This record gives sequence, structure tokens and C-alpha cells, in this order.
Amino acid sequence: GFLPSVFVSYVAPGGPATRSGGVCVGDQLVSVNGRSVVGLPLSHIAKLLRATGEACELRLSLLSTPAVRLVRLVKDPTGRLGFDVNCGRVMYIAENGVAHNNGHLRVGDQVLEINGVNMVGAPHDRIVQVLRELPGVVMLTVMPSYLFKALTYDKTKREPIWVTLRQARVVA
Repeated sequence: GFLPSVFVSYVAPGGPATRSGGVCVGDQLVSVNGRSVVGLPLSHIAKLLRATGEACELRLSLLSTPAVRLVRLVKDPTGRLGFDVNCGRVMYIAENGVAHNNGHLRVGDQVLEINGVNMVGAPHDRIVQVLRELPGVVMLTVMPSYLFKALTYDKTKREPIWVTLRQARVVA
């Protein structure tokens, strides 16, 4: 199995992580304020992050994760992308469709962002709406869903762990 780890699944536009310039979706959190978090249970790391408070300086050590990919698709003349998604997970890629011909999107990929907009935890209808409404070029940030689930779910509670930093100064 995987060693428990925390990966960045969303970077809020204008938030502290964005302002730091050093935090990207898919980065692995290695330490918080000099304390290693490698191998700690996800629930423990979430408590540690929350305990830092909102108005503090948070020092993060991060590793870039190559499993996160950026996929650029251009809609066909009918506005289609050639894939089906269910709750953020790519379920089907149509033969000879845009996604199939592009070759970079895979069945089982988890959509993290669409054109820079966070889709982690977004309802299915919202994801479909965003995909339908975008004209022309669609930029998807994706990672394999098996890895996404392994890295973001607390296996003891069978639910995702989310920590939101609103005002902290992030130093990456």
C-alpha cells in the first residue's frame, strides 16, 4: 500500500498558497513548520495543520508529484470533448473523439481542475456544466483516481480529509 501522505488537491486563486508562488496541485506535503509529516496518518496531519491557526506563518516542504498531468483538449465543431465523467472521474473515452485522438486523458483519471477552476469535491452536475459551457480549449488537471483516492481518503473513516488555509502566510 501507500505510505500515508498529504497531497495538495486545490490551490485557491488569491489565497495564501497561491500568493506564496510555490504551491501547486499535486504537490506532496513533506513537513509543516519544520516537523516531518511523512508517514503520519492523514487525520493527524489535518489536526496539525488546523492547529497552526489562520493568522500564522506556515512553512511547508513540498515535493512535486509527476502523477498530476495537464491535458489540453480542443472541442470538436459540435462542442464535444469525447469523454464521459462521473463525479470527477473519467469513465469512458469515445473512440476517435477529441480525448481519444489527443491521447493524454485516460479512463480512471480524476479531474482536479478545469481551466484552473477547482473541481475536487464538486457535484457531478457542476463538473458537467463547466465542461459544457467552456468554449474551445479546455485545460484539465488530472491524476489517476486510484492514486487520488489513496492520497486523500482516511481509510478508517472512508471519507476525504480537507484542510483549508484562509489567512495563513504560506512559505513553500
